[in-house]
Amino acid sequence: MVKNFLAALAAVFALSACAARLSTHPAIAGDLGAPVSTTQMLEALRQPGSIAFEQVIAADWTWSEDFATPGVEPPDWQDEPLEGQVYFYKLRHPTRGLILIDTGLPADTPRYLGAVVRNVFDIDNTLTTRLSTADALGREAPGAVLLTHLHWDHVLGARDLPREIPLYVGPGDGAMRHFLLRFIAPATRRALEGRGPLREWRFSADPDARTAGVIDVFGDGSIFAIHAPGHTPGSTAYIVNALDGVHLVTGDAVHSAAGWRGERVETITFDPDRPRAWETLAQLQALAAAIPGVIVHPGHQVLGKAR
Repeated sequence: MVKNFLAALAAVFALSACAARLSTHPAIAGDLGAPVSTTQMLEALRQPGSIAFEQVIAADWTWSEDFATPGVEPPDWQDEPLEGQVYFYKLRHPTRGLILIDTGLPADTPRYLGAVVRNVFDIDNTLTTRLSTADALGREAPGAVLLTHLHWDHVLGARDLPREIPLYVGPGDGAMRHFLLRFIAPATRRALEGRGPLREWRFSADPDARTAGVIDVFGDGSIFAIHAPGHTPGSTAYIVNALDGVHLVTGDAVHSAAGWRGERVETITFDPDRPRAWETLAQLQALAAAIPGVIVHPGHQVLGKAR
């Protein structure tokens, strides 16, 4: 099981290796958007949407993850397979053109992952590419990519994008340190090779204290970035006011539909701050409850309209 394999790796290498950073790629302050309050965002979402929203399934993926039963103390952690997908999202803005949330995957994904990641996750047998980023976009290049975080399954499709396209990410996302990141970080590095600095969102404290910060990305109420730390320090969720309704893309603040619905408690190996991750999830759930008909997209499963 992945959990046991990772524990064994940690035991073997703990004395010979230091904790690694997720990314050392240079970063600068982002040049898009301005902070707003949660109340201002919710007010803007009452207006008709203007964005064409498309979820793209880049790959099918099955891996093992720990789950516990809600309300059971101490937690009854169980290691179970999770059948999910790798997604990215195509947003078509009426004046800004094509914008992506996350990047999908290249057709040759395994070559960038390294032997340890391929073996731990049994990538050759558990990950099946459906549609590479290059094939999904054809000759069209997006104006910008809004990243939920810097893990390989959300950023590796940057290999298929022109290097001048700006990538926006939450503050300090690459700064997290964890021993196991020495095996994950190389894939992120390969995804970002040859690109200019990452552009970090300039979040401010939410005056309403309902989130860790909100940015109106284009200043027109169409797309909002929400600071969602926990899974990584800079993890970011996105709310899109689309033609078919309001969409909430959670990133890996929650992986599964059951985790979002509260049927399971998720624990994710690389969470640097698990209590903060659960606090973020509760904030996103409360936010979704305040948006009638919101369509929720967990990190790796399909949920649809929040219940």
